Amino acid sequence: MTRIVAMSIEFSSMLFIYGSIIGSFLNVVILRLPRNIDIVRKSSRCPHCKHTLGFFDLIPILSFVVLQGKCRYCHKYISFQYPLIEFITGVWVVFVGWWLHIPAFELSSLYLDAAFLWVLGFIALVIVVIDIKHYIIPDVLTIALLLVVVAYIGAKALGGGVYPTITNPLLLDAIVGYDIKGSSHFLSHIIGGLVGSGFLGGLWLITKGKGMGLGDVKLVGVLGLLVGWHATIESLGLAFILGSVVGVALLITGSKKMKSMVPFGPFLLVAFLFSILT
Repeated sequence: MTRIVAMSIEFSSMLFIYGSIIGSFLNVVILRLPRNIDIVRKSSRCPHCKHTLGFFDLIPILSFVVLQGKCRYCHKYISFQYPLIEFITGVWVVFVGWWLHIPAFELSSLYLDAAFLWVLGFIALVIVVIDIKHYIIPDVLTIALLLVVVAYIGAKALGGGVYPTITNPLLLDAIVGYDIKGSSHFLSHIIGGLVGSGFLGGLWLITKGKGMGLGDVKLVGVLGLLVGWHATIESLGLAFILGSVVGVALLITGSKKMKSMVPFGPFLLVAFLFSILT
């Protein structure tokens, strides 16, 4: 209750707007990256009539509502994915601010932790949607995630000792991980990456790529590096449980068949984010 009160309506609204704007850009990445289309220089266009969209066509969420989910020019319906992604990113930015209890309009080391979690969530969301739609995890996203993780861990370590500037104990416990009989936390992170990628890599070799994608192997290596060996084992277990439950549900409803592909990346990301936030 204290956290909720501390987050003013004005500050929460500002965070939500910031997040929804980022979400608008993430929609561009989700649409163009799998198709190798320029993400930055190419103007946004209607997916149906290809008409170049103006400023008032691209206002996050609001444009979709005002235009009743249709293109202003050809009046064909636009995918609900666009406002949904914008809404999710807006909520994610507000949630992280609330979870870390970051001070409104004040300088604080918590903003480094918040920025890390924000970017982590943004990249995770893009990976989830692309993996669901195209059954791939582009290497550029895994590399981007790796750079963010290494930069964050490095920034904390350079402050002196192990992550000395983290002031939120929940984030500290989640990121630092567990020692192995007095071993350094960094060793825990390295082993976490090796355990994750080694386990899924073994499944990939045994099934010859049919039971597990190589993109999942690379992704879990980065996630394992982030959380350490203990949390990696727990998160892998949770990911397989989630995957099994959803897989059975899809079979029962007839949405998938026994030999149908089901992306595993979303389950990995949900499990590891759960590990970080709990």
